[in-house]
Amino acid sequence: MALARLDVPGLILYNGTIYPGTYKGRDLTIVSVFEAVGAYRAGKIDDKEITCPVMVGSEGEKAIDARSSMGAVGDLNAFMKFQAANSMAKLASQGGSGGGLGAGAMGMGMGAGFGMMMPGMIQQAMAAGSTPAAASPSTPNPQAAVAAGTAAAGVALGPDFANLAAAVIDPKAVVRSVAVAAGYTFQESGETMQISIPVGALRKQKITVEFGQKDLSGNPIVNYWSICGPFVEKNATVLLQYNTSTLHGAFAVKTIGNTQVVVLQANQLTDTINPLEVSRVLSAIAWQADQVEQKLVGSDQN
Repeated sequence: MALARLDVPGLILYNGTIYPGTYKGRDLTIVSVFEAVGAYRAGKIDDKEITCPVMVGSEGEKAIDARSSMGAVGDLNAFMKFQAANSMAKLASQGGSGGGLGAGAMGMGMGAGFGMMMPGMIQQAMAAGSTPAAASPSTPNPQAAVAAGTAAAGVALGPDFANLAAAVIDPKAVVRSVAVAAGYTFQESGETMQISIPVGALRKQKITVEFGQKDLSGNPIVNYWSICGPFVEKNATVLLQYNTSTLHGAFAVKTIGNTQVVVLQANQLTDTINPLEVSRVLSAIAWQADQVEQKLVGSDQN
């Protein structure tokens, strides 16, 4: 209409309003909406048939649900709490049947603990803002005092459990269990996993997770990184300044092929990795990297 009114030559490209979906075994497009309206008026389909599945498609429904959720969690702090609460709730509900370390741990009792945490975490995520709680004063521990006095007196405190073997943690299983529980799509290749994390209604951020890495002291670590956009030298100082306030990660320059790109990366010690911390790192990196990508390139490329 605007082009016609201004008498300006132009080209209109229409890409549809939603992602295509499927319903009852057939593909849905924007044309399906008009066909459904006509069929409804002709009495070929009923009120139930013309509701959400036909009008918006399955992928459209997911986008609407995601948009509604994201509208309630509008900053990094709330996003992390929201993602962690949902991931842990799903891990807990899997019990011991989901396979992997995450499900097994939940089956051994972590599910009950996280179940008690869920209401508070979701409530905090949905709150408009949060005020840091004042630190509670430390209180004496009478049991510790008794134990210390008994040991000093030379009284035995029971077995020392020296023969127990340390639990072996499979970091890949932990990360995989979190991705599955959260409904993230991911691909594995050797010691690398690439996870796609929804950040908004129609935006996603890819995170590469590398296993088998070691820090400077030789401790095994898990490395997470996500591409934010092309490296521009004039941004180097600004990105270094941002590193003082980023959460779960730091900006770095990485060469991929012959191209230098800005990445947000973080490391975790393999020996202390756990599902809740993995969820926090994935959420924080995805959110922050996507925010920077919008500033650097203005579109969802990574």
